[in-house]
Amino acid sequence: MTVDLKKILSIVIPIYNSSKSIERCLLSIKQQNVNKNKIEIIAVDDGSTDDSLEIIKRCKNIKVYHQENKGVGAARNFGIEKAKGKYIWFVDSDDEILPGSITDSWLKKLELSNIDIFLFGTEGRRNGKNFNIVNNREQLLVRGDFSKSLVDVFSKNILNPLWNKIYLRKTIVDNSIRFNGFKVGEDACFNYKVISNSELIQVSTDIKYIYYFDSVTSVKHKYDSGHMKDASERMILMENMFNQLGIPLRNILYEKEVVDILFGAERNIFNRYNGNVSFREYRELLKNNDIFMRYRSRVTSFRSKKNLVSKSIWLSFIVIKISNKYNK
Repeated sequence: MTVDLKKILSIVIPIYNSSKSIERCLLSIKQQNVNKNKIEIIAVDDGSTDDSLEIIKRCKNIKVYHQENKGVGAARNFGIEKAKGKYIWFVDSDDEILPGSITDSWLKKLELSNIDIFLFGTEGRRNGKNFNIVNNREQLLVRGDFSKSLVDVFSKNILNPLWNKIYLRKTIVDNSIRFNGFKVGEDACFNYKVISNSELIQVSTDIKYIYYFDSVTSVKHKYDSGHMKDASERMILMENMFNQLGIPLRNILYEKEVVDILFGAERNIFNRYNGNVSFREYRELLKNNDIFMRYRSRVTSFRSKKNLVSKSIWLSFIVIKISNKYNK
């Protein structure tokens, strides 16, 4: 593994048809008041068909790469191969880094650190409203104590996304961790693998990232024939992570992931038929799906409305039908 001793932080940005947002994203990074020799910006264009590639080529002090369209995971994998910094930060092309998030003192802390993951807070923006997802206290999680602390920390912050974390590149490279190309959930799989191979996680109360929920180019409205297969493999990785760390599977993070998978499977049926599916057909398709029924039996509490809806085939049918009607 080649490490550029001058580069402390590699910011990897996968880009696909992001002409409306990429300049804003890059500007938020370039305006950080920091020694720019200590960071590198790696922009990987994933076969954009708009002006994204031309826009990033005009920007100075950015490493620009282009590949045929292979998906966001492949673009991030390419970025990992090109990264020279000690730490990697995966930034989405339609988001921003908050002003003052990258400072010389913070980079010095990273330079002297061997912490595997830094977890920080996020400012979310949705429908013109801002809200914070923040850790309630600073703490250093040591692997021997993950069984006591990990579930609590990630029940307050978000486990699956990349953007609220910075990763030690050595941990990624030494353990051959890469993105697997799933349409849904590859970020989660990546995190499960990194956490499984981590010794230290630093939890920070700082808010460093702006995530635009409105601009998510989600595949949730597209039919995915491999949804349950990918979901099952994702759950196996999560189960392996908990088992390695001595964390019982009956916990709020595991249950939340199961509920998300069930709800995703239920919505996927509507996507398959463009919403034109009867309750009878819907019910039979779900009951004949062995993977769905296996995970459905693992929802044992109704701590949230989503738990109740995902567990009830009738309720999920009604909720998704109404949701689709108002989101056309």
